[in-house]
Amino acid sequence: MRDTSKTWLIKLMETGYWSDFYVYPFVVVALLACAIFKLHFPWWNAGLLLIGGFCLWGFTEYFTHRYLFHHAPFFKVGHGEHHSRPKAHLGTPTLLTLAAYVLLSWPIALVTSYAVAGCLLAGFISGYYGYVICHHIVHNWKIAPGTFLHRYKKFHDIHHYHQVVNFGVSWMIWDKVFGTYQKSP
Repeated sequence: MRDTSKTWLIKLMETGYWSDFYVYPFVVVALLACAIFKLHFPWWNAGLLLIGGFCLWGFTEYFTHRYLFHHAPFFKVGHGEHHSRPKAHLGTPTLLTLAAYVLLSWPIALVTSYAVAGCLLAGFISGYYGYVICHHIVHNWKIAPGTFLHRYKKFHDIHHYHQVVNFGVSWMIWDKVFGTYQKSP
């Protein structure tokens, strides 16, 4: 990738960092409100699908990070910048992630219903939002040793030094399932 392309990519990643924190809570509430109040979807079904989408995010986080961010050329460049400057506020622009999520949920809506797809998407985005928060915290906050968040920080720090392990950020379980978990010393 030419240097100007990399600079453009980094600028795009800088603009996307903070917007996730503000946009996605509203998207989740809007999706759930639309399903429950506009489409008259039962709240308990919405809750189950929300949990399902949240869990689906954890699986997606692992595979996206392991294979897309570390092997696909365009994504590898941007993610490599994060590895070289872990405290820099770099992220995928919200408009791009949201568009990708809507496009990926569209076939679900066509096969099931807009309410089902919306609730699953709300859960998926909630999982992504948890990831964004967790990732920000482990890179930018001073976390006291022995705390719950310190465990995540140590786990993710190992990934930054050994990029073939610990691909989860907010979900450690998939590293354990797929044999890429490395315990911190």
